[in-house]
Amino acid sequence: MVTSSGISLLIVINPLMPTSVPVCHYLGPERIVEPVRAKFNKNIHLEAIPEMTCDNPKCNQSFHHACLYEYIRMLPDVRSSFNKLFGECPYCCKPLWCTVL
Repeated sequence: MVTSSGISLLIVINPLMPTSVPVCHYLGPERIVEPVRAKFNKNIHLEAIPEMTCDNPKCNQSFHHACLYEYIRMLPDVRSSFNKLFGECPYCCKPLWCTVL
């Protein structure tokens, strides 16, 4: 991916954990790369990246932990055990769980 004149960005995604934060390698002269890297790091919000995924291979929908927690907490048939809430995926209705915030 070319980000600006003289800079390329190599994004490496772990195929075993595709929802994890990818590794970014900036390619180009350091005097040009550093301001772009600083701006990117300032603007990225890691908490905005979904941390959880439905285990159903046909669904595989990703969720932010806080969003999934709020969704499951509001279900009429929510079940809890120790530090976990149990419910159903809003997309495929398969069972899923999240830890209590």
